[in-house]
Amino acid sequence: MYPYIERVKEGISLKSKQKVAIKVMSKEEIKKRNLISTVRTEVKALKMLPHHRHVVRLLEVLESKQTLYIVLELVEGGELFNKIMEFFFDWSEKKKKTTKQNKMVS
Repeated sequence: MYPYIERVKEGISLKSKQKVAIKVMSKEEIKKRNLISTVRTEVKALKMLPHHRHVVRLLEVLESKQTLYIVLELVEGGELFNKIMEFFFDWSEKKKKTTKQNKMVS
C-alpha cells in the first residue's frame, strides 16, 4: 500500500510456528510523508475486521525505535493488485474475442 515506506517480509510466528507476512515500515518515512494518521487508520481497520477465511487477519503490531512491524496472516500467490489486473485483462480479452466472433456470425 505504501511502496516507498514499506516492504513485506515472510517470517515465522514464534507463537504458532506458522508462516506470516510482516510489513516493515520506517517510522521516519511515515513521519516525513505525513502518513501517521493513515497508518493508524489502517491498523485500526485491520483490528476491527472479523475473522473470516477471505479476510487477511492482523496478528500483531510491534515497534522498535525506528521501525513499525505489522504482522499479518500470510496469503501466498502474489500481490492482490496483480491478480485483479490479470483477471480483468483476461476477461476483457475474452470479451473482445466473443464480440469479434459474434460480428463474424452476424
